[in-house]
Amino acid sequence: MLLGTAPALPSRAQTEAAAEASRLLAEARRLFGLLGGVPAWLAAQLAPAPEPL
Repeated sequence: MLLGTAPALPSRAQTEAAAEASRLLAEARRLFGLLGGVPAWLAAQLAPAPEPL
């Protein structure tokens, strides 16, 4: 169950307002770290967004 939660959070974040999306992504990053980087493909989705120029 926990393994499926980390990938679900970034998907849900895409449908939420900025403040809630930020919180969901932070939680996904936390879970991803607790799972030792599993699933590996999720790392690209959780990478911080580049700062605007």
